[in-house]
Amino acid sequence: MSTEIDATKITTLIVSSFAEDFLADVKLDVAVVGAGPAGLTTARLLAAGGYKVALFERNLYVGGGIWGGGMLLPRLVVQEEAKELLEEVGISLKPAGEGYYVADSVETVSKCTAAAIDAGAHLSAELGSSGKGATARGPPGRGGAGSD
Repeated sequence: MSTEIDATKITTLIVSSFAEDFLADVKLDVAVVGAGPAGLTTARLLAAGGYKVALFERNLYVGGGIWGGGMLLPRLVVQEEAKELLEEVGISLKPAGEGYYVADSVETVSKCTAAAIDAGAHLSAELGSSGKGATARGPPGRGGAGSD
């Protein structure tokens, strides 16, 4: 076995693996755009239901704003209505009274992402705009693209 790093070989393996996965996602039942909490949960539930699902995220990371939790601390607060969705993927919730629960944001992103992938959703990150020079799109007349 050679100890030299073959950059061409490594690049070829990365690109061909990505292309193979991407081409497999051309024919889908559902394309979910955005791998924040709602996108991850939607992809998980649909994939578990037997749909062919791809989850597309423009960033190279998933989780949306959960990483920063509340006030940029790695904790988030959920209400009773979301409790079951988080418990389904094994997230530890600490009761905080009055129907509120505190969760660790890193655990939440990690377990929600793993659960979506384990259910069969395919995740493609860093597709689309990197945010540089991106244009927000909104309904015409509301300050978004298409507004005059």
